[in-house]
Amino acid sequence: MEMKIVVPAGTLRAVNYLEERFERQGLNKEVALIYLSLLMSYWQGEHSTIKRPLSTYTMPEFDEYLNAFKFYNLIESGGSSNTYYPLEDLDGHFTEVSITDFRSLEKLKNLLHNFPELQQTILVA
Repeated sequence: MEMKIVVPAGTLRAVNYLEERFERQGLNKEVALIYLSLLMSYWQGEHSTIKRPLSTYTMPEFDEYLNAFKFYNLIESGGSSNTYYPLEDLDGHFTEVSITDFRSLEKLKNLLHNFPELQQTILVA
């Protein structure tokens, strides 16, 4: 089974570039792409911050990925708690990506359940 999502091209490049580092930390590349795309879907554009979505506080694994995103400078503190500035290169035109890993598909389904608005922003089929 597979699902297709639409993500900013810069986000895809960043996650692909850091794939080996994520794996060394025990993090899944496709889950990282889904979580980073989730954050980017809340970004309002240049000079604005991303506020961490409330529903992510019930997802303990999300913190691991958030810390990795901060460690690899994909996001930085936005000044107040739980707000972030994304790396400018994470934006760009949108590209379609197939999610095939079973664990990643389960995470994506859970996210779509917790964040129904994502169906309009990242889900293709």
